[in-house]
Amino acid sequence: MAAVWFTDARALLSPLLAALPQALRDEIRLAAETAVESYVDRLFLSQSYNELQDGDGLRGLMLDQWPIVTLGQILVTEWDESITTYASTAFRFRARTGELQFKPNTEGHFSRGFQNVQVDYSAGYVTVPADVIKAATMVAVQMAADEARDHRLLGQRLGEWQENYISKITDRNEIDKLLNPYKRVTIAG
Repeated sequence: MAAVWFTDARALLSPLLAALPQALRDEIRLAAETAVESYVDRLFLSQSYNELQDGDGLRGLMLDQWPIVTLGQILVTEWDESITTYASTAFRFRARTGELQFKPNTEGHFSRGFQNVQVDYSAGYVTVPADVIKAATMVAVQMAADEARDHRLLGQRLGEWQENYISKITDRNEIDKLLNPYKRVTIAG
């Protein structure tokens, strides 16, 4: 279960969410939080990680979580099954991106291998950024709207009032804009 960070009072007081029973509001809040973290493929709250990476024979790698807060030891299993232990002082890192590199004056590389590099570190935000909370709020309100409607209907009309349910995700572009800075961009080679 994900750590709960989506507790913004404005989101929880949304008229659509406020009309729902507390248990359903909690379920929607957690589902929105999980949806946002799944979309960006990372977690937001600061926590410790013991991560295994594939070595590529180079001097740098990208950690799965960021911003990096602290860096512990790094273990590299070599081709002959020996293990080389590096202290965090042998590395420099870009906290904002999760990039880790050997310092220029340090000998070493991440030997080629499958899951042969183990990195102990902590990463994440103490306070989740406001634009991420805004995106989660938009997702939660959309989930509440979806919960409130009859999925068997394509639309409904009452006098001057009508509503269609075919295309309800109206804020998808704005949600994408809010969350894109938190997604890792990878280029396949």
